[in-house]
Amino acid sequence: MKGFFLLVLGLLIVILLHNAQDLLPRTQLSDVKPDYDQVDYYLADFSLKAIAQDGRINHTLDAQYMGHWREKNTSFIVAPRIESQLPAQHSTITAEEATLEHAKQQVLFNGQVKVLSEQNSLKDSQQFTLETAFLRYGLNDSVLSTDSEVKITGPKLVLQGVGLESKLDEATLRLNKNVRSVYQAVSP
Repeated sequence: MKGFFLLVLGLLIVILLHNAQDLLPRTQLSDVKPDYDQVDYYLADFSLKAIAQDGRINHTLDAQYMGHWREKNTSFIVAPRIESQLPAQHSTITAEEATLEHAKQQVLFNGQVKVLSEQNSLKDSQQFTLETAFLRYGLNDSVLSTDSEVKITGPKLVLQGVGLESKLDEATLRLNKNVRSVYQAVSP
């Protein structure tokens, strides 16, 4: 008799728990916030091109991966390669990763950042390379900056220092500290 009583009691508990969910207040699905980062969209092994009004390609972005978070207003890019093909200057920026902060209109490049710039004039062509571990690029003000070590090489020139600020639209460049330079003399 005792076994029968425990069986009935167990069944009543199961029925009570099953029906208890009907007594609890229901939450709307729209009220539930995920507790993890949710990527709104992503691209893999892609290439994007910005085309000018005259039909020329101004900029190209190639990368292995890009994920965008609308809630954070941020895009994360793995192995970016950005190529700028302006008439007087051709530049390429590569890095291990980049973060595009849309609200601040800036790109943060991380890990083996390399900027290759080729300037073409009527007389000649000059190629410069900038290497650093981190680089910040302001999209609105065209300012490149870093607090990391920087190495710039060019024709008959090597510049090294810590920290950099460059206004691209004004063609200015400043190394902040520990600046070392090597120039090779031009032979007659």
